[in-house]
Amino acid sequence: MIMRIKNRCSDMIPIFILENGVADKSDRYRAPFIVAHLQQVKQAISSGANIIGYLHWSFVDNYEWLENYRPEVKFGLFSIDRTRVKGGQLDFKRQRTKGTEALELIMKSSLLQNKDGIISDSAIAEAENKFGTVTADGMRMIPSQDGLL
Repeated sequence: MIMRIKNRCSDMIPIFILENGVADKSDRYRAPFIVAHLQQVKQAISSGANIIGYLHWSFVDNYEWLENYRPEVKFGLFSIDRTRVKGGQLDFKRQRTKGTEALELIMKSSLLQNKDGIISDSAIAEAENKFGTVTADGMRMIPSQDGLL
């Protein structure tokens, strides 16, 4: 899609990717999804796309009009337990997702290698080895090196 925009509109039209995410009740797919999508972003940048930013779908699980806060529609990088009570009051404890860990690894590793904010190939490879990825057609999961997803 990125290259289609680049080729149809203009070679240098700035592209900002917004709300890229996946509903993941069990936090099994979010990290490989992020790794796979950032692999494609990196490939598009290498092919000349002018990508100026990337935002994951949501920092925390958000309210979906048709689904409320049902667990099946968890999008956030942080999961919030909206049922936890502590001291007679709702606690709203948050927990990092594996997607957060994958995104953080890619960002930190890339920034250590270059200060321009461009995703590094080795950061993507490191995240893929640790969290797995998804095939380019989105049809199959590729497990991490330890075989976990």
